[in-house]
Amino acid sequence: MPRLFIASGIFHPDPGGPATYLHQLLPALQERGWDIRVLSYGDAPSTYPYHLQRIPRRALPWRQLHYAVAAHSELRQTDLVFAQSLDLPLIGGRAPRVLRLGGDSLWERARRRRWLPESVDITQFQNYRGGPLIRSLRAWRRRKLRSYAAVIVPSQTLAKIVSDWGVPSERLHVIENAVHALPAALSLSQKEARARLRLPPGPILLTVARLQPWKGIGPSIHALAQLPDLSLFVAGDGPTQPQLEAQAARSGLGDRIRFLGRLNAPILATYYRAADFVLLYSGYEGLSHVLLEALSYGTPVLASDILANRELIHNGVNGLLIPYETEETAASARIVTAVRAATVPGRRAQWASAGLLEPERYTFVRLVERTDSLLRAQLSRD
Repeated sequence: MPRLFIASGIFHPDPGGPATYLHQLLPALQERGWDIRVLSYGDAPSTYPYHLQRIPRRALPWRQLHYAVAAHSELRQTDLVFAQSLDLPLIGGRAPRVLRLGGDSLWERARRRRWLPESVDITQFQNYRGGPLIRSLRAWRRRKLRSYAAVIVPSQTLAKIVSDWGVPSERLHVIENAVHALPAALSLSQKEARARLRLPPGPILLTVARLQPWKGIGPSIHALAQLPDLSLFVAGDGPTQPQLEAQAARSGLGDRIRFLGRLNAPILATYYRAADFVLLYSGYEGLSHVLLEALSYGTPVLASDILANRELIHNGVNGLLIPYETEETAASARIVTAVRAATVPGRRAQWASAGLLEPERYTFVRLVERTDSLLRAQLSRD
């Protein structure tokens, strides 16, 4: 039984795509004969059917040192490394390494730490020269990528970006994110879902996101003031939640905007079914699980016209792509225009009937089969 060492910065029940991805994938890989060993930051007490070690999130240098020591022990014994981030301290070992990238973590860090203007989106960042720090981190990333036998990305759009970082085509593999098992809420009608949640009458926009600056929730709140009788529900938590709640309070929108916090899968599924549209005006998506879930539930999507959103949303077929703006007033004006176009009578039903196009590309079985095959191919090359 080959030993697979999973190196990740986050893990279930942490929010975020990598945590969800691993929590769903690893039991399926275990069933296929892998001996799973996981190392992650965090301290949540929980039991899993495979070995999991969590490194407490102490001050930065100490937690990295603790992670490096624990990883070194695993790296000496494993047959294959499957890393979920380039930023993890993985030192030593001779086993081949596979990396999965869900996006551009350097752009995320630069946005959080204000190393670049807010107007520089992820696409523009790829050609943004930046200062010495950004340039040195780009050079470090290029060197680090050379140590990986294969790199997995979830979309063709992200593959084009990562290719420009110096990953040759023979080592770059697109394995799309997938829709996992859908809860029973799929059988509910929109009316039944609204009744179950005791929601108010009138159109409802639902945003599901980790509350980060680039998720576009500020402009969505601003737009709501120009869309009477429409409500915005925000599911998720994150670092910008206090500012967003303060903005909502100042707006005078009252109950027309609600912060739901992080929801478990069955409750979130019911909100998907209840909503008129899912709104995701994000500046950055590798391949959004939220959009996959919304379309699988038959809920049309209003999404920013960026990156992999274009692979899931076909304009006027299963939703609407909204031109992306970084300045809040311009962004909110784009959202208002899109919502008004979407709420024309009969349009929601038309888009909902289309749902997720090419659903066979996004099945969980396909994701597992292709991932397992790729991992085993690296073993055979060792």
